[in-house]
Amino acid sequence: MGNKESPGQQDNGGQTVKLEGTFEGKLLQERRPQTNSSEPQSSQQHKSKRRDENPSQKSDERTAGKEESAHAASQDGTSKSSKRKSYRFIWIFGTVVVLIGLGVLIYHLTVGRYHVKTKDAYVNGNLIRLAPQVSGTVIQVTTDQTQPVTRGQLLVRLDPHDTDVSLAQAKANLAQTVRDVAQLFAQERRDAAAVSAQEAQLTLANQNLARDQALIKAHGVSEEDLERDQENARNAEAGVRQARAALAATQAAIQGTQPQTHPRVKQAEANLRSAWLASSRTRVLSPISGYVVRRSVQLGQQVNPGIEMLAASQCTRTCVNS
Repeated sequence: MGNKESPGQQDNGGQTVKLEGTFEGKLLQERRPQTNSSEPQSSQQHKSKRRDENPSQKSDERTAGKEESAHAASQDGTSKSSKRKSYRFIWIFGTVVVLIGLGVLIYHLTVGRYHVKTKDAYVNGNLIRLAPQVSGTVIQVTTDQTQPVTRGQLLVRLDPHDTDVSLAQAKANLAQTVRDVAQLFAQERRDAAAVSAQEAQLTLANQNLARDQALIKAHGVSEEDLERDQENARNAEAGVRQARAALAATQAAIQGTQPQTHPRVKQAEANLRSAWLASSRTRVLSPISGYVVRRSVQLGQQVNPGIEMLAASQCTRTCVNS
């Protein structure tokens, strides 16, 4: 028959397909077997005449071609939709990865870099080693390892009985020394009075001796009286020398001082301070605020000066080495 084919179709082997250059044509060309180029031209013309002679068959072929074209178009749309979904998934996945990376970076900058985890690390810093300054027996321990302490807190207490006795003795010694020094100042005044008395006796003895020497020529006194006056004058002179020596000794003991500044009083005060320090050192106090990092003392232990009992460290001056 005289039916014309559509511009984009050509007949080959009784089938209607799209022309080359279109997507449907390529699909149909891949599906259909290649036409043998060596087929005689007469055969092709014969087949064309048969198609022209059978309109219903040609209509069926066109319907089949349209269905195949629609199927190919649907496959193309499905392929494009799947590509768009894959692109969307990639964008979503990349966005999530970027957000997670930003979150990890912010956490590291704000929190993570200040927290370090390791299985092989130790704390280093300025350790304050606490040792007793007096000998004694430990009767109280108020802290333990890793516990916080504050400045001035009682950590260890030693038996205070021995130091209390020494403190009482030092107090009594100071009181007695003050009294002895006060007596020295009083003794100075007594020695000065004794010197004055001896000098008065010497003056009287010399006067008696001079009178008797004047009367001996007129036989007014005997030789024995004169000799006795001479002896009294010598004894009075010796008494004056003795009194002056005693006064000099007393003055040498207190010269340039007062009762409160006398060396013996100062020495007694120093002994009292030493006893007080020994008594106060039975209470070991924390010199810093921090944490106890080591404890080696136990109740009932006899400790001596220089032996470490505790070690503490300040919180702000520690570091972790790994």
